[in-house]
Amino acid sequence: MLPLMPGPDPTAFGAIAIALTIGAGGAVLAFAGLLGWTALELVCLIEHYGEA
Repeated sequence: MLPLMPGPDPTAFGAIAIALTIGAGGAVLAFAGLLGWTALELVCLIEHYGEA
């Protein structure tokens, strides 16, 4: 058995903070990738219609 520490466990809060940071970073990266892909698709469509 681990000895009970007074107050909240700092390691648990650190792990939660790291998980939240990674999750938020992943969401931002996914959103930026989606926006970038959409912009790229729009540019390709505009250029395609410009040539036609």
